[in-house]
Amino acid sequence: MPQEETPSDILNRISSKATDSILRNALEKNLYPVLDQLSPKPRSQIIRSLRIAERDAEAAAELLELINYDVHEKSLNEQVKALERDCQQDWHDGYDKQAEMMMKISKEVLRWLPNLWQVGIERGLEIQSVQKCLILCTTIIKQVARCRSRTEFGELDFSITIYNTDGNVVYEDRRYILQSIAWVWKELLVSVISKNGSSDDILANINRLELKDKIYDYLQKGDEETRPDGRNYWDAHWSEDMKAVAIALLDERHQDRIKAFERHFNFTLYQQILSEDPTLKDHLLQVTRKQMFQDKRLMVSSDYQKAAEIFKAESPDDLLNLYDALPGHMNTAETKKIIFNAFAESDVPALRAKALELIESGLKGAKRRVNDEVEIVFPYFGDAYDWLEMMIDDGKFTIKAPGDRKNRDPAIRNAIARREKMLEKFVEKAIGDPEREWEDPMDGYNSDDSGYRNRKQRAAPDLKEGILYWLEVLGNWKSREEAERV
Repeated sequence: MPQEETPSDILNRISSKATDSILRNALEKNLYPVLDQLSPKPRSQIIRSLRIAERDAEAAAELLELINYDVHEKSLNEQVKALERDCQQDWHDGYDKQAEMMMKISKEVLRWLPNLWQVGIERGLEIQSVQKCLILCTTIIKQVARCRSRTEFGELDFSITIYNTDGNVVYEDRRYILQSIAWVWKELLVSVISKNGSSDDILANINRLELKDKIYDYLQKGDEETRPDGRNYWDAHWSEDMKAVAIALLDERHQDRIKAFERHFNFTLYQQILSEDPTLKDHLLQVTRKQMFQDKRLMVSSDYQKAAEIFKAESPDDLLNLYDALPGHMNTAETKKIIFNAFAESDVPALRAKALELIESGLKGAKRRVNDEVEIVFPYFGDAYDWLEMMIDDGKFTIKAPGDRKNRDPAIRNAIARREKMLEKFVEKAIGDPEREWEDPMDGYNSDDSGYRNRKQRAAPDLKEGILYWLEVLGNWKSREEAERV
């Protein structure tokens, strides 16, 4: 048997189809006469309800006047422009004045937020207008935060308390203004969805303003009072429908994160997904292995670093495969550091042994590059070195200096002079013909060219960097004995 319609069902249906004037005319013609002719008891009940509704409507009208978007927009924009101008003109000494300007702007926003919450969330009115106001609040505060004043905006203390119409505290904070704005955004999003309203615009603006993470940090699946970071969720006033919306939003974000990771792995996503569901670890590792070692997709240097961070955390065995996959044409020094730091901390002998082989090979490669550069700059270095060894064997040259230059003993001073002359001769032999023409490797390259920097690095490489890099890796090695052998 179909359920009988109620008066409210019919009224809601009419209001969804009719304009305000059509609805008013229909009620005046068809409903008002019936209400006025009711017997005293039901008529008095309706009168009591209508008077409550009248008071609510008057209170809502007063709140709507407090939104006052145009006034706030003009005031806040003028203040931000004045702040930015002062930062440019008096950056060094104007920080106290700029702090006062920042506080004044922030206090105007903080006084506005409770009105926006009461109108848009508690009463569910003027959702588009409230959203427009929140966009302005967010934009203004972000402009203040990046105004380049010597005053650190994040170190200023702010205070806000939001009450509902019953006088109960629904939100309170003593410092972070952008967090307070994010909380109101969260309330608007959840409230609209719980009432089956469209949230597309709200979500689009949240993403555009880069507030999604801050907002979702205020959502929970349980019934806790405080978040993992110690801050309060401030959701004790929520209905069961609003709690259900929060759970659905978190589930949707979780699935979006998994899909994003499957498109392209990322260490931050990896940590976020595992914090929500640790059972997905094997799946995420397999996705990373597939993209890294099987798909042969085009990678950049940061991709190798992200993979190293993931494997270091959960799968050190994959680090050797990753090391072998590192391309020679990219700067992967940071990735190698992650890999070798993981090996240094490993308790697996086979991993450490293999890593030590790679470190030794790296040191030999650094030494070889030094020798290669020496041969380029000093083409007769080999002959000069042979000559110097012969002088040493004949006792005409000592590896160790015979004494200090400041020594006044004539014999020692003469020995130092002879040794320095032989070193000069060694350099002359290594250089060869001093009149030979040198080809400038930077000829034909302009400093504005895109490849200039790489060309210059190849022409004058930092030879000590390669050696120091491997020494730093060895310096972090767990076993001093193993490191010293290398």
